[in-house]
Amino acid sequence: MTIGYCRVSASDQKEDLKRQVGNVSQYCIAKGYSFRIIEDLGSGLNYKKKGYVNSFS
Repeated sequence: MTIGYCRVSASDQKEDLKRQVGNVSQYCIAKGYSFRIIEDLGSGLNYKKKGYVNSFS
């Protein structure tokens, strides 16, 4: 399973987030990957954010 992570820093960038998700999805499909996309909205990566699973710790 491949995970695509798409993030923008502000809510007024939702169209940019949609574009990112589309581009990452198209790439994964072209490569034949089984994938899921994580979408995030925020100015920084927060490992304690509700709903965020940090599988590297």
